[in-house]
Amino acid sequence: MQRIKLFVIVSVLIFSACNKDEKELNEKQKEENITINSFIWNSMQQYYLWTDLVPALDDSYYENTDEKEGFFEAFDDHSIFFESLIFNRAMIDKWSWIVDDYQELENALKGNTTSYGFEFKLLRYSGNDLIAVVLYVHKGSPADIAGMKRGYLFRSVNNQNLNVSNYIDLLFSGNQLTFSILSDRGGELYETGIDITIAAAEIQENPIFIDSVYEVNGSKVGYFMYNGFYPDYDKALNSLFSKFKSENVDNLIIDLRYNSGGSVLSLLNLASMIHTTDTNKVILKMQYNDEVQSYLEEYYGTEATIDKFQKYLYDNDGNIIEEINTLNLNKVYVITTDMTASASESLINGLKPYMEVVTIGTQTSGKYTSSITIKDVDMYGNLNTSHNWALQPIVAKVKNVNNETDFVDGLAPTYPIEEDLSNMLELGSRYELLLETALDATTGYYSFATKSDRGRVLEKKFIDSKSITPSRNVLLLNEIYPSLH
Repeated sequence: MQRIKLFVIVSVLIFSACNKDEKELNEKQKEENITINSFIWNSMQQYYLWTDLVPALDDSYYENTDEKEGFFEAFDDHSIFFESLIFNRAMIDKWSWIVDDYQELENALKGNTTSYGFEFKLLRYSGNDLIAVVLYVHKGSPADIAGMKRGYLFRSVNNQNLNVSNYIDLLFSGNQLTFSILSDRGGELYETGIDITIAAAEIQENPIFIDSVYEVNGSKVGYFMYNGFYPDYDKALNSLFSKFKSENVDNLIIDLRYNSGGSVLSLLNLASMIHTTDTNKVILKMQYNDEVQSYLEEYYGTEATIDKFQKYLYDNDGNIIEEINTLNLNKVYVITTDMTASASESLINGLKPYMEVVTIGTQTSGKYTSSITIKDVDMYGNLNTSHNWALQPIVAKVKNVNNETDFVDGLAPTYPIEEDLSNMLELGSRYELLLETALDATTGYYSFATKSDRGRVLEKKFIDSKSITPSRNVLLLNEIYPSLH
């Protein structure tokens, strides 16, 4: 009988201890939810471009502080909480996102990622089945070393066929993947027996993928493919323009077909290299939400919401690195596709009031907005180290000097022509379809009869590798102003 009593006492003590531990755990979880969701809500309420159109971002939406705190507490999934504050995800804001590791985000925005080292486009093959075509391979990457090539096709990854439900799991999980390469013969796909195994590694993408100078009808045409607006490579870009100047190029072709965006600073520098270093000329205007716009203009003047052409490259501390090499062109040729987005589109839109911008390819993506990275810092710049969450919300519409923006359907090409996925010659080859068309355009010649996609078994575009990862599809602003926190 004594043992039974002792057992009951011990059981009660254990049960009480468990209840206490569970209660403490629940309280800790509740406190964490409120902390992180408060950071998300406050950031969105202050900076978000469409804050006045989201009822849950208005204090009057809540009867009292307890109801508001209860709203924060109810979401233990911070991504879902963030989504609850987005205005019309399907039609309007397709671009804001949140991450649980700000360091990974910051690296990605600089072009530093853990990757297999190649870019691809997924296309519908049959029903919900997908097939991938390799667009380009990063030089020196694991894919390059393993032998992956532009134009290669695959639909099997680790012996599983791609479809609309599993492509993210298959292509973005695991440290090593095996791709089974296919061949296209007259519209039919065949197994080649070639398997390429690639281990993921940290890579830093050099956005200046290729450059050359061509002789066309007695004139010199400078060309370069530029795949991301990354400030760490602005000095290399300036050196390239020095080379173009020394070779006295008459025309310039910029290949932005795979450029999904990057830093506004790199955009300003590139625009200055193309057209002018006259710092009195405005290239971009930012339209923030009413509160931010009013604050900036009241305390910092209208200069705070505009960006001008640059005369110098600057380091992170605002020190002059070197003078910008400008070609002072009044006409430029730009290759575009549906992957041309954000900073690429704002470059085109920003230059158009000042010079003729001839575009060759297909309609661009249609991203006319910009974003900032927001970490949980106080008004003194102290980082909250209790979590690693960060936001990348849309905070502004981007206009040119004539206030043109809202190109929701993208920018239409001057010379419409689609990249020939059935005949993907080496990038930089003067006979590669889009480059050949651009070179022809510099002479005033364009033949609709001979420049067309020959068609293939690949019928419908689905998504590309850069669109899958939101950190690669941005126009990234610097911190608006620290005092706004």
